Amino acid sequence: MNNVVRLTMVTLAVLLGGALGLGSAWAVSNPRGMLFRAANIYQGEFEEGKCKVPSATAGFADTSRPICRDATEIVDETDTVVARYPTRMFPDLELYSDFCGGFLVLENNMINQAVNVYKVKVRYTIPDRGFPLLCRAQRRFKLFVGGRVLPVNSVYPSPFGAVNVTLTQLLPIYSPEMLNCLRDPLRGNVSAPVTVVARIRAYGYLDDGRDIMSNKIYYTLTLLPQGSVLGTPSGGVYPPGYTIRCAAEVQ
Repeated sequence: MNNVVRLTMVTLAVLLGGALGLGSAWAVSNPRGMLFRAANIYQGEFEEGKCKVPSATAGFADTSRPICRDATEIVDETDTVVARYPTRMFPDLELYSDFCGGFLVLENNMINQAVNVYKVKVRYTIPDRGFPLLCRAQRRFKLFVGGRVLPVNSVYPSPFGAVNVTLTQLLPIYSPEMLNCLRDPLRGNVSAPVTVVARIRAYGYLDDGRDIMSNKIYYTLTLLPQGSVLGTPSGGVYPPGYTIRCAAEVQ
């Protein structure tokens, strides 16, 4: 086979792979999130027992939070435990203190091309300690989400403020499998307090079918030991007269 024939076959293979979406050349380059950007993580407001979804123009940044490693208990003025909740994941819809956070702000700066978001990948690290070897299988977490981020020149209104911005709540950011492994005395056995950082990245495809992924954004969660008192929850305040503190694991 001469060089001309070989070169022609290689060229055809590259073009065919791109046309079928098999090669990386078919994906959209997005350096530092200039085209498709993960801009921030917001918390909603707690109103009348419900979570009010934030907007891109009136949201509160929510990129770090302390929670209890094992369980959270609500204590009244007589030091009587009125409720106790195991720490399952974060955010958690069943726990008053942190169900109203984790709204990922996604921004599309392209013209005439919407981004159809279908997946978010999370990777966990523990700074200065290292991630437990027997929990490496739980170090990565994947959420399948739905969302459409309109282009910057869209004429359609958005409920989140700017036309090219969408918010999607990540439920959860920190998976039950990972938190369970960190607590497990035979696998993680990670003592509190400990800080776990989540690296978050969104994935989608354009209207023309090309793949695109956002820049990385980070969330910091600090797991507190038994006896610690928690501060203000995400998106609200605790009922007056009650104390929220960390308890032993609920059996």
